[in-house]
Amino acid sequence: MKKTAYVATLLISSLLGAATLPAEALADRRDHRSQRWEERAPRAVKHAPYRAPAKHYRGHEHVRVDKHDYYQRNGRFFRPDPSGLISVRAPIGAIVAGLPVGFSMVLSGGTNYYQAGGTYYNRVPGGYMVVDEPRHRLDRGYAGKAQRYVTVNSALLNIRSGPGQHFGIAGQVGHGQRLPVYDDREGWYYIEQPNGARGWIMADFALR
Repeated sequence: MKKTAYVATLLISSLLGAATLPAEALADRRDHRSQRWEERAPRAVKHAPYRAPAKHYRGHEHVRVDKHDYYQRNGRFFRPDPSGLISVRAPIGAIVAGLPVGFSMVLSGGTNYYQAGGTYYNRVPGGYMVVDEPRHRLDRGYAGKAQRYVTVNSALLNIRSGPGQHFGIAGQVGHGQRLPVYDDREGWYYIEQPNGARGWIMADFALR
């Protein structure tokens, strides 16, 4: 009787162990597969947009033409590159706030152009636009005659490359100098110096 009960107990224990083993093994297999999938699953990588190091374009004016970015400084144009800024030809259609130092004005086919370093500009709302080189013969000097003359009423007056104090200084004139005026714009006179160079002076410091 005791032997029979002992055998029955062993049989029941064996059956219960066989029933629970597959479930544990299956759970281990699922955990193992999950771990392998996590190891093989690719990680999302965020690509930040390229930005040229600040030292490469500090002090440059940002210009955008046909969805392309350029930077310019005193008439020289650059485009951003992983290595920094690369010098390029002035892109046609680029609008800049001011003209380079040492620019000159010329007349071609009845149209006034500003020229500096082989690049030509036309005045447009908001600044000066880079344009193609004029096809017609360029006339010498400024287009037209001087509108009037003014006399400098300051000890030393800065000549700037554009009609505003944020434009670069292109030269200086002293007190008492009489200068021809070819154009005026918002309190500024476009004048010609005795050496032939041209630029803008503040009208407040020039007497008619």
